[in-house]
Order: sequence, then C-alpha cells, then structure tokens
Amino acid sequence: MNPFCTRTDALAKVQQITIDATSNPNTDEVDNFLLDIASYIALICKSSGYDPESLHDTQSTVALSISSGSAVDIVVASASGMSVGNLVKIEGTESGVPVWEFATITAISSNTLTIATIANNYDAGAYVTVVNNALRFLQALNATGAAWKTAESAFMGVSPNKSELAETLKADFLGSDENPVGLWAIKNIPGLLEDSVDEDEQPQQRSQITSYAEQNDGDSDLEKLEIDYEW
Repeated sequence: MNPFCTRTDALAKVQQITIDATSNPNTDEVDNFLLDIASYIALICKSSGYDPESLHDTQSTVALSISSGSAVDIVVASASGMSVGNLVKIEGTESGVPVWEFATITAISSNTLTIATIANNYDAGAYVTVVNNALRFLQALNATGAAWKTAESAFMGVSPNKSELAETLKADFLGSDENPVGLWAIKNIPGLLEDSVDEDEQPQQRSQITSYAEQNDGDSDLEKLEIDYEW
C-alpha cells in the first residue's frame, strides 16, 4: 500500500528540521516513517471496522501515461463525478517504481482533466481518485505521525534527548480523552469515516492489511513505533 500522504505533507509540520540525503533522519528514512505510520493507521482502521482501501469516493479512474509539469492534461477512462476544484490522489509507477501525489483539478473537458501541477512522470495505468473527507483525515493523520517520528529521530542523542515538537506531534497523532483527535478519534467517534464505507463491504475479507501483518510476523517496523497507548 502507498501512504495516505506524501513526504512533503509530513515535512511541512517540521520545517525547522532540515531533511536531505545525508541528514539524520535522511529522506529515505522519512519515507519509511510514512509507510510505517500508514500501515499502523490501516491496522487501526481495520480493527475499527473500516477498510482503508475503500475509504474514497467512487470517482476513481485510470489514466493514460502522465508527464510532469504545470497545467497538465490527463486523458482518463471516465471523468464522471469529478469536478473542477476536486483534490485528487494520483498513484501509479514511474519506470516501474511506485509514486504518488496529491493535485487539484483546474479544468475538465469530456474525459480530459487539467491538473495544476504534476511532480512525477507516470507510466500508463495510474489511478486518479477524488479525495473525500475521510482520506483528508487520514492524509493529515499520516503526515502528523511521520512528522512525529522524524522530529523524534532528529533529536536522538541530543541532550536532553527529547523534542517538545515530537511530543506535541505524538499527542496529536495518538489522541486521548482530553485531545479527541488522531487514532483516538478513529477508535472512539462512531461513524467518523463512515461516509465512504460500503456497509456491505467486509473489511476482514480484504487481504491487503492481513497479508502485511502475516508477512512481517512480529518483525515489522511498526513495533519500533513504541506506542505506549492503550485502547
């Protein structure tokens, strides 16, 4: 699975920390944080009765190859249900390597979408999905969690070996009775993500998350999150 957010989303929350190929953490490590947090969110969603693979509007379509640039026209299988101003998630591969991003539709003509700015060069078959409120919530949550781990990692070994920024981000990611946001909200607010869930869908039958847990069999990087939180 791809994360619910991009590296840019996470780093926007820790702008005082410089992240590059040689920093601590570096860009590759931040990308791993994105995946770790996304996997954890997916597991929490599943345990709460949601299928994160279905938390999107039905407006999802396949595009031909997409080139990066400004005001890019994308020919899609169908633009039905899509509107100018929609935030969309584009995900696919670039020369076989998974890539994704968020972008805004600025114009629609028949089955051609004009996107404000495209960062990646996508192979044929990329998916363009309208982002609804459920995905916006998970996008922000994934960014907050990855930013927490980034800030925590950046301050490791630096006296007093504790980052106030990391603690704040951690609190917003986990949530609590006093701070009803983040994972707490998914677990405790009935129907929080319900608008996008098909009541006939059986989340436990989806293989994406189950296979992740089985393949990692206790050795997952998720265990390194050290989340000391009880539901």
